[in-house]
Amino acid sequence: MKKQIITGTGIISCVALCAAVWPRNAEVENLPAEPEKTTVNTEI
Repeated sequence: MKKQIITGTGIISCVALCAAVWPRNAEVENLPAEPEKTTVNTEI
């Protein structure tokens, strides 16, 4: 019984730590609406 309580407490603490550290929303500012195409210079 004691092992089950320790295991349950460990799992709950791991889930709580992951939830605290995991990013909730990925807000990135200044994203371009369309990706810019790179130009290739064919001159040698």
